[in-house]
Formats: sequence, structure tokens, C-alpha cells
Amino acid sequence: MSKAWPNMTARCEHLIQALEIPYPFDVSIFAEMSSKKLGRRIELIPARIAMNQLCGLLISTTDVDHIYFSEDLQPFQSRHTVVHEVGHLLLGHRGLEGDGRQVELVAESNALRMLLPTLSPTLVQRILGHASYAAAEEREAELFASLVLSRSDTSQTGLGSHALNLSSTGTSGFGRRFRLDHLSARTWAERATRQLTPLWKQVTSQVPNVVLGNLPSGHLTLTDGAMYRLYRRVLEILDAQLTLRSFIPPNIADLALEVAAERSHDLVESDVLLAAAEIAASLDGHHAGSSNPIEDSNAVVPRRNYSASDLFAEAHWLVRVATAVQRDPDISLIRHRANAVSAQGYNVEARRSASMDGHQSNQAM
Repeated sequence: MSKAWPNMTARCEHLIQALEIPYPFDVSIFAEMSSKKLGRRIELIPARIAMNQLCGLLISTTDVDHIYFSEDLQPFQSRHTVVHEVGHLLLGHRGLEGDGRQVELVAESNALRMLLPTLSPTLVQRILGHASYAAAEEREAELFASLVLSRSDTSQTGLGSHALNLSSTGTSGFGRRFRLDHLSARTWAERATRQLTPLWKQVTSQVPNVVLGNLPSGHLTLTDGAMYRLYRRVLEILDAQLTLRSFIPPNIADLALEVAAERSHDLVESDVLLAAAEIAASLDGHHAGSSNPIEDSNAVVPRRNYSASDLFAEAHWLVRVATAVQRDPDISLIRHRANAVSAQGYNVEARRSASMDGHQSNQAM
């Protein structure tokens, strides 16, 4: 563990204590409150960002901080991305600000001009992109966002905004309010973290750059520590899914929904099976090195039948998905059908190629 972690944690905690954080958490209200604290306008702008390169982008001009986030992100991830970028502002991070020529070059780049066609490069003063945790400023902003959001649904009297069946099966938990004392919340978070760990190990072994790392012991209360660890498990699984989505064969979604229909699954069960099948297929594809074009990969972009930014609801969802990846025999069935389709396609292509070679040989004779 880096010696910088205790300093980063203390700095983030000190800042969080001085902030007014809305409860229940609303990312737009949080940005507005942060704007008042900074004395600068903050604009939140959904955009078409290549998610294999960036999840979010902060561009500061002379009087406005523009925060761009991918419109393809799930609510849980888009909320995190915005708080991460606001964290850069509150923590006083400079990004490329210290190198005026570098800022100018990036601002004038074709990629940025395609994303922001109306932004004048001469007005850009600071650029920060959320793509990895290699830089210390990125790690600190990520830590800040994780600390804020891992406890964003807490209050003095209870936790959470969604009622959940605490088992890994069943659908009767979504949509009703519930309250947990801190001991119950900690117990639930610890159990959910354990249930998610096998899947987390699978995906992060393929995409290790999404892992931020654990905090040193003793820096958080027992409840806050449990919530933080669960939050990072959930977020890192979702981020790994985004990175791996180009390895999902284009036919997986149709095959998964076909099996779901054969089993008479309801909408939630179908979505769980679909998400699990996509994860399993992406891991297979990554291991085999068989990438697909992003536009052809019908993957992990929002397709759920509910939309939750709450940690408890998102963790509950992922526990069901993780259980399906590990135990549902239909995942093996979908993999088998996908392999059969791929083999059939390969054989057709091989026959077509052989036929063309034969035709060319006959012409040559």
C-alpha cells in the first residue's frame, strides 16, 4: 500500500466533513452545492464518449467547469463519474493546467473538437480525463467519489432507498423503502462483498487497471469501511464490464433472451441471465483474444428493466448476476450455442473461401 494513501484519505475526509452533501443524494444538487462553494458555474453534460478511452471529462474554461460523462453509463456509474470530476475541482487538481502548451494541443485535437465542436480552444484552461488511476490526482478524485457515494444513502436513523430481499434470489425487493441500522447495514454489506468477490476476481484478473485498492485499516469506521469495500466491488465489476464489452460476440444477447423465453423468465430474470451471459462470454472472448468492433458489440449498455443509482439496489442486482455466472447451467448452454453458431459461421466462410480459390484456379487454367 502506497504511503500516499493515508494522506489522501485524510485530505478527502477533511473535505467531505466541510461539504454539504444532499440526502437523499442527488448528483445535480451536489454539483450545484459544489458550484456555490467554488464560486464557479458547473455544467453537467451527457455526451457520446468512447468508453474504452474515457468515462468522464472535466474541461475548465475562464468561468465555467464543463463536466462531460458518457450517456451510455448506468445511473450508478454516471453518478460516480460526475462526483469524481467534481472531486477534481474541490481538491484543487490542476490536470494539464500547469502546461499551457499541452492544454492548447489537447484542446485543438481532432478527438476533442469532435466531442465539443462549439468549444473555443483558446478558452480552455484545464483538462482532466477519467480513464485510469495511474496519476495521483486520479486516484485521489476516485477515492473522494468512493467515500462520498459509499455512504451517500446513510443518515443518523437509517440507510438506503430501496427495499431488498437480502438473499441472492427472488425479485420481491425492488421499489419499496427500507431502513437498516448501522450494524445490519454492515452485516449486509460484508455478506454482499463476499458474494461478489468470486466474480470481482474473475473480471479484474482480466482488467486489473479498474482496481483502486483497499484503504489501510483504521482509517474508517467499521460500517463505513464495509460500505466502502462493497462500493468498490460493485463499481469495479461494472467498470470491468465496460472494458470487456468489445469481447462479447454479437449473437450473445439474442441467444440469452432466447433461452430466457424458453424458461418463461420474467423481465428481471431475463435481464439477470442476459447480464451473466454477457460477462461469461466477454471473459471467454478476452481470454481467446477475439475482440469485436464496439459498434457491433450489443453489450452491457443500459438495457435493464429498472434503473437504480443506490448502492444497495446495485449490489443486490450484481449478487444475482454473480450467482448466475457461477451456478446457472443456462450460462453453459448459451456458451455452447454461441460456440456452435461461431463454428457454423466459420465453416460457411471456409467453404466460401475454398470455392473462390477453386474458381480462381480454374480461371488460371
